[in-house]
Amino acid sequence: MHSFDSVASTWIQVPSATTAGDSLTHTLQSNITSTLAVLTWNVDFAQAFPDLRFRALLSYLKSIFSSSPSEYPKACSTIILIQEFDMDNFEVLLADSFVQEIYNITDISPACFTASYGTITLIPKILTSCVSSVLRVPFPGSSMGRDALYVDLIIPYDVGDLHLRIANTHLESLRGNGDIERPLQLASILKTLSVPGINGGLVGGDMNAIAPTDIGLPERLGFSDAWSAVHLNRDPRAGETDPEGLAGGQSSPDHIDSHTWGYQPRSIYPPARLDKILLLGTLKVERIERVGVGLRVEGSEADGEWVSDHYGLLAKISIGSA
Repeated sequence: MHSFDSVASTWIQVPSATTAGDSLTHTLQSNITSTLAVLTWNVDFAQAFPDLRFRALLSYLKSIFSSSPSEYPKACSTIILIQEFDMDNFEVLLADSFVQEIYNITDISPACFTASYGTITLIPKILTSCVSSVLRVPFPGSSMGRDALYVDLIIPYDVGDLHLRIANTHLESLRGNGDIERPLQLASILKTLSVPGINGGLVGGDMNAIAPTDIGLPERLGFSDAWSAVHLNRDPRAGETDPEGLAGGQSSPDHIDSHTWGYQPRSIYPPARLDKILLLGTLKVERIERVGVGLRVEGSEADGEWVSDHYGLLAKISIGSA
């Protein structure tokens, strides 16, 4: 994990914790660590003007964190999971004053990427002493350089320290081999989030749910789907059965209001709910909403461009004992 040192004006590596840090204040223990927010967003490496689009995305995040409703924690307790981060955008990210002030970052270079883009995770600095490890695990069968990026947190709680594991992922794209790999990739994440000693697990990212075999996959594996738990008013582990339209011309169980891809711009494939936040153990969702709907770049030579072809998801997650 890397943190910006304002004195040296550079990013430095920070040590990991072994127990909940003594520096955590009572305010952190009693308020912030009872609730965390998680934002996941595929920021689209493939379109033109990746730097200008990402600058616009950062500006948007600043605005929603500064004006967010009271039910969401502010930026200082919002974990950000980014997929399709263009390797050329590190300069933009690392130079941003908001990021420098509020966040630590898993990566400050593309050294761990196996493609021209990858996943990165931003952890609020207020949780610095809670981070016990960072681990990137490539998917062995991926032909697209996909992986899972894990951050472990030790959170002080009234019954003792809780060990949480947060995963950021971008599952295999496309039909064919992707249909084979996605279930294997998600199952491997479940296994890693379920090891003894982990009280609560979360994975967020682009799940590329585009095939019939993807319908209900998280629930069959044992995850709680945050969107389903909040918006579908049913047992989130019961599976998805209501057909409506799925990328690739198949049928989707998801209502139009749940779609996170397919409108920016419209595609030959139907819109779908590709992006998800999935939970295990002590972590429970309280709220989850889409962000970045209709978001375009304003000004500059990229004026009018979609910031991303995906919407983001912002969830409020409560922490409790099992």
